[in-house]
Amino acid sequence: TATEADAEVKDADLETKLRLALIDKMGRDGFRIGTDAASGVVTLSFEHGFKARTRQQAVAIATGMAGVSKVVSVDKT
Repeated sequence: TATEADAEVKDADLETKLRLALIDKMGRDGFRIGTDAASGVVTLSFEHGFKARTRQQAVAIATGMAGVSKVVSVDKT
């Protein structure tokens, strides 16, 4: 339905803005972080070996974005 399509577009827009913010603020590390957004919940996926400080920085960037209600941090498998 139109509502579902609107939600998908909103999620894609949020994910794109988040990816750009991570790259802008974190440089090369921002490219290595996986992102997913669904209904305001953002999932950040990190490769093993990412330092805790880098993870915290990415979570802080995501948390500070408009439209983000929750941030989940996971390891890539």
